[in-house]
Amino acid sequence: MVTSLADSGPGTLRDAITQANASPGADTIDFSKTGAIKLLSNLPPITDDVTITATRPVTVNGQNEFSLFAVTGDGTDADFGGLTLVNGMSASGGAAFFIDAPNGTVDITHTNISRMFAVGSDVAGGAISIQHGAVTVSASTVTLATASGTGEAKGGAIFNADVLIVDEGSKITKNQARGAMAQGGGIFNHGQLTLTDAFVDLNKAVGVNGARGVNGARGENGLSGDQGM
Repeated sequence: MVTSLADSGPGTLRDAITQANASPGADTIDFSKTGAIKLLSNLPPITDDVTITATRPVTVNGQNEFSLFAVTGDGTDADFGGLTLVNGMSASGGAAFFIDAPNGTVDITHTNISRMFAVGSDVAGGAISIQHGAVTVSASTVTLATASGTGEAKGGAIFNADVLIVDEGSKITKNQARGAMAQGGGIFNHGQLTLTDAFVDLNKAVGVNGARGVNGARGENGLSGDQGM
């Protein structure tokens, strides 16, 4: 239970994640407070099964300096629900969620993600970067995210190199990829992607040497291989 909206110390989100990592087996983290958590450093990576759910309004704010959630480790399962995530920053990708969990699953439900930035040389996913793992984004919104690279920028909102499902009315809108080579203003897919009742539109890719996937897609699709949206 998160009982403090401070960045660190007893009862904070940071402390709850650390304790969940140290406790074998699945854990649940919920919130007794309403308000905003303003991060003063990156949150610790999640390395053990956990569910993080807000049943009351809770915002996690990276303050344009820090990344938010990372899920790592073979077989790690994580569920996130009811959160508002804003103002994350990453040097490589995944300012809201960086996922490198082979054989793991990550579910993101009823979560609003906005104003995420990945800024560096080659960047992958302004808001969500999926390196390994099966990720489902349901009834959620990703908007105003940017992947900006001096080299390649792939996926203004989401980069997927494994498995991604976007469904239940999720909206991926008004995101952008910018770089020498920009691909996928909304989603860059290098794995398996399924869109069901999802809205991916009003995204753009802006590249000095080329851009791909400026416009979005809407509807029900199953896709694999390299695509930019």
